[in-house]
Amino acid sequence: CVAIALLQPIAVRDGEPLGPDLVFCVDVSRSMAARDVEPSRCAQAIEQVEQVLDIALGARTALVAFAGEAQLRAPLTEDRAAVAWLVRELAPGALAPRARANGAGPSGDNSAGENAAGGTNLAAAIDTATRTLAGQGTRGEIVLLTDGEDFGDGAERAARSAVAAGHRVHCVAIGSPFGGKIVSADGDSFVRDANGREVITRPDRDGLARLAARGNGSFLADEAATALAAFYRSSLLPDAIARELPRRGGAPRFVPFLLAAVAFWMLRTCFPERR
Repeated sequence: CVAIALLQPIAVRDGEPLGPDLVFCVDVSRSMAARDVEPSRCAQAIEQVEQVLDIALGARTALVAFAGEAQLRAPLTEDRAAVAWLVRELAPGALAPRARANGAGPSGDNSAGENAAGGTNLAAAIDTATRTLAGQGTRGEIVLLTDGEDFGDGAERAARSAVAAGHRVHCVAIGSPFGGKIVSADGDSFVRDANGREVITRPDRDGLARLAARGNGSFLADEAATALAAFYRSSLLPDAIARELPRRGGAPRFVPFLLAAVAFWMLRTCFPERR
């Protein structure tokens, strides 16, 4: 009982588990079809999100899919199973612009859609995540899972706006630093540029590291599929517990154990020594 009292157990008055508010922003641009990591960049990003959802008891999560634009796929919710189902539905090219998806090359074929690598707008993803967290009254964690090939403007501005709203922006670099070819939508060839050469895509790790620094967050470049889950356990969850306990009115619970220890000690003194 003394040992338990020394651990200073704390009870949360509302009885709810503690967890952070997480917004996962998953890149679904065409470059995420590259297979320089197994089984592909997009598949690895989905796997990393699913691993966190499996262990994020007490966390509220949201999902944003982005490429040249950003779409909120799941608002902030405690239903992690629903978010996991939605993230499994993501695929590269899911947010292709209408002109590219429906349009055709000058000969009327679909070559324009097949050969374009697609755009990535990190600023749109961060802005959408910030709006999702608005009015929640807590600090949120915005997690970008992307190869970082940003074809938009204002990502660092969006990160600073997120910080001003009380949130942090973390960047998870998906893909090998050596790069890889982009698999076409039919899966039988590789995306080519306007000159007919196969496109090689490489993660912009330096840009993502700068973006994470602007967002007061962390940059993860580990190619292992467990990197995000390990970061959640080691950093995001402890930060949320330390932040939320005072707000929720965590009450110490060491007193009953200390009283029990004293009672056992007094009871022990009442018994004579026996062989």
